[in-house]
Amino acid sequence: GVDHERYLTFTPKPRKHDGDVIKIFYGSATLAHKEDFLNILEPAFLNIAKKYGKKVQFVMFGWLPLSDEFREVAGDQVTVRKPVWDIHKYWKVLSESDINVTVFERSVLVDTKAEGKWLEASMFAVPSIVSRTETYEEVIENGVTGILCDTVDEWTEALDLLISNPELRHRIGHNAQAVVRKDYTINAMSKNIASIIKQFSPQPVPNKKKRILLVHVFYAPQII
Repeated sequence: GVDHERYLTFTPKPRKHDGDVIKIFYGSATLAHKEDFLNILEPAFLNIAKKYGKKVQFVMFGWLPLSDEFREVAGDQVTVRKPVWDIHKYWKVLSESDINVTVFERSVLVDTKAEGKWLEASMFAVPSIVSRTETYEEVIENGVTGILCDTVDEWTEALDLLISNPELRHRIGHNAQAVVRKDYTINAMSKNIASIIKQFSPQPVPNKKKRILLVHVFYAPQII
């Protein structure tokens, strides 16, 4: 099993000095949001690559159909890795990054998605820029524990802001980590789900065992 409590009490190493390469992390294990990446995130990445050149590095996991233009402009500043099944290896790369990004084109389905990508980065005090979904609007205080975006222009401005402002990167990252340590520990989450079950459960029948249904969906290409 994954020792989540270990990472929720993890103290990140001091961030790099100003002037070093800023690592921007994007992690995906499916093809589900390929169009979102191409239509929203890659154009913003392209704008940033043109402005900052070798000052930024893009570290990405997943099957990503990068455009020829982006590959040409960003060159060796782009590292694309296949998804890994060892969560600790994945977290190690994430924890060594400076900015985490998660992109979705908003829809009814996307609004139901959990905040996992923001949560993982927050464990390591890595600040996140994410798409403005209903879940992220509920979880993130914009500009304090993360940055919410809709358009390519907003993505470009948010990336530009965090790249150029190390103090803001650190502040948002550590604010998010404080929230995670408070609200997302195993004890805190167990109390939360217990309160939800209690709120919506019918009056108990004496001596009748309760049943809990857990549902999870696994997407291609690693369908289980």
